[in-house]
Amino acid sequence: MWRTPIGERVLRGAEWNLLREGLSTLWDFVADSSYDPDLCFTGVGVFDRLEPAQKLGMLALVGTALHDKGVPCPELSALSEGTFAAVYRVIRLLIETETDEEGASLQSDEGPSVRELVLLAARKTSLSVELPEISSNDMDM
Repeated sequence: MWRTPIGERVLRGAEWNLLREGLSTLWDFVADSSYDPDLCFTGVGVFDRLEPAQKLGMLALVGTALHDKGVPCPELSALSEGTFAAVYRVIRLLIETETDEEGASLQSDEGPSVRELVLLAARKTSLSVELPEISSNDMDM
């Protein structure tokens, strides 16, 4: 479980699918960072300064806490919140990559695109905000 402004919660469905994509991608970046140390640079200093094994540990902690009701909420700290932020930085990077790929298909054989995951997760929230079209390349929307 994770402490949020609206109480303790876990992620399910579309929200979990989106976060899992970011966690998985960042995990892979960290695992491959021995070949290219810049690969797992997220711009979140508190996370980026960790050693690879520490990054993997924090990703495991955050991922488990956000998905497992039986896990007590971790202490909210710069490190846990920074890890969470690093995952979302990677999700943004994945979206930027999708929007930069001219003519790239939004649907792959492996499942929905990251943009589709974001829209699915956003539609599950109670926020009433205008959502962009799936084909939008506007990163400011």
